[in-house]
Amino acid sequence: MILLSNTNDLHIRAVRLKTDILNEFDDLVLSYQVGTRKPDKAIYQKALNIAGQSPENCLFIDDLPENVRAARDVGIRSHQYQNIHELKTFLLEAGLSLR
Repeated sequence: MILLSNTNDLHIRAVRLKTDILNEFDDLVLSYQVGTRKPDKAIYQKALNIAGQSPENCLFIDDLPENVRAARDVGIRSHQYQNIHELKTFLLEAGLSLR
């Protein structure tokens, strides 16, 4: 699982001080490190390259419609987050099991 985030170094350092949630991810694709931001298609391609996966094998979740559209444009199955119920439905329909 990869975190793809528009962020900066200061924010990531603050997150790391408050929680260990970033340890749950296999890798991080952070806009300030890769030099591009969502919804630029290049950042999605960077995430795919890091994951070593083709777009059809990936899922993308974001709250902003323009980011979801951009991910879909590169072939990634995507969901615009609005509430947990819809997210669970999306994940189950994608074949993931939830605990």
